[in-house]
Amino acid sequence: PPTPTIAVVGILDNIRNHLKHHFMQAGDVILAIRTAAPTLAASEYGALFGSGSDELRPINLNREQRLIEALVDGAERGLIRSAHDVSEGGIAVALAEACFSPDQTVGAEIAGLGSDSELFGQGPSTIVISAPAQHLAEIQRLFEPLETSIIGRVTGNPRLKITPEIDEDLDELLRIYEEALPRRLGTDE
Repeated sequence: PPTPTIAVVGILDNIRNHLKHHFMQAGDVILAIRTAAPTLAASEYGALFGSGSDELRPINLNREQRLIEALVDGAERGLIRSAHDVSEGGIAVALAEACFSPDQTVGAEIAGLGSDSELFGQGPSTIVISAPAQHLAEIQRLFEPLETSIIGRVTGNPRLKITPEIDEDLDELLRIYEEALPRRLGTDE
């Protein structure tokens, strides 16, 4: 369905602080940082399979500001290797997109995301980041008081494993992902 989109343009003082949206290094920890719990309300998954009694969560602008400030600070200090927003399809889709690195083969092993709303729901803001393990304590302090959960690690194996439900080959997921829009539009390109 048509979706309104907001784009933001800014200036980076130092281009070296630019974060990629895909995972960069096997062995890095993967964290989910949330300003609110996910919900299936108003999601495509909810439209297809029912969202139960979930309601849209209100946006807390103070928590949103805290998230953005901490992301910028973490990038400038070199604590974070990658950051990806959770938007289209929830955290499961964001994790797959973060594995689609054009530079190298990476995968992810994820645990602790069991419910449909955790996998495919969305909230006001959730970010998936990857970072070296030695920066973990500093990152957790940086994002306080937001929910910061260690959900897995980056691997050199080209698979996305979300225990216990998902174990998929990333080449196949990328093929499906890249063919989705042409298939939906009924074109071959």
